[in-house]
Amino acid sequence: AAPGVTVLSSWRSLECFGAVPSPILTGATVVMHRGGVYLFGGYDGRQAHNSVHCTTLFNDILSEPVSISESMLPMLKYGLEYFADVCIESTVAGKTVYAHKCMLQTRAPQFWAFLQSTSTADEAADEEEEVGSIRVMFCFLSFSPDEVQATGLRSFAVLEWLLHYLYTARLPFAKLTPEELDSLEDAAVRFHLPHLLPYLAVNRACGGDRSEERRVGEEGRSRG
Repeated sequence: AAPGVTVLSSWRSLECFGAVPSPILTGATVVMHRGGVYLFGGYDGRQAHNSVHCTTLFNDILSEPVSISESMLPMLKYGLEYFADVCIESTVAGKTVYAHKCMLQTRAPQFWAFLQSTSTADEAADEEEEVGSIRVMFCFLSFSPDEVQATGLRSFAVLEWLLHYLYTARLPFAKLTPEELDSLEDAAVRFHLPHLLPYLAVNRACGGDRSEERRVGEEGRSRG
C-alpha cells in the first residue's frame, strides 16, 4: 500500500447505474474518468455486446474516510437532530420531511423560492414555529394537478428523492421507478437544476431506464 493509505480488509459495494454486467464478460473496454468506471461492449461466450455500464467510485475503496455524500445524508434523514429549520408537509399524504434553508437556497434557489411561496402573506406570522431553540418554517404541498404542472413533483416520494439528491449529489437509481425518474427530470427543468439533468441523462444512457425490459419480462411470465 502507498504511504499513509490503509488497505481495507473487506469488500465494499459500488453504486452501479443500470444493469450490472455479466461476471463472465470478456474483451470489454474499460475507461476510468472523473471518479467513474465505464465498461464498453464485451463478449459473454455467446454474443458480442454493444452496451455501456457505468460504476461510480464515490467512496475511496482503498481508505476509510467517509465521503461527503455519506456525511450529508444523516442531516436529511434526522433533520431535527441536525438543526433543521424547514418542515415540508404534504396536505394530502400527511407526511413531513425536514430540511435546511441554507442547503435549499444554495443548491436549488428556485425550488426554495417556490417553497416560500406556499404560505401566503397573511399567514406569514404563523408560518414559523419554535421547535426547541430553532425557528422552523412550515411549507405545505398539495400535489394538486396545478401544482404538479408548476413543479414537476408528482408525489411526496419524488420530493424526498429530490431532497436526497440536493443533499448528497447522488441517487440510488435501483430504488427509483421510471415514473419517479421522469418526474425528477421535470422538476430539474422547472427549478433550473442544470447539475441534475446530466446526472439523470447518464443513468438513462447506461440502461437505467429499464421500463421496456420490465414490460418484456412481464409478458414472458404471463405467457409462461
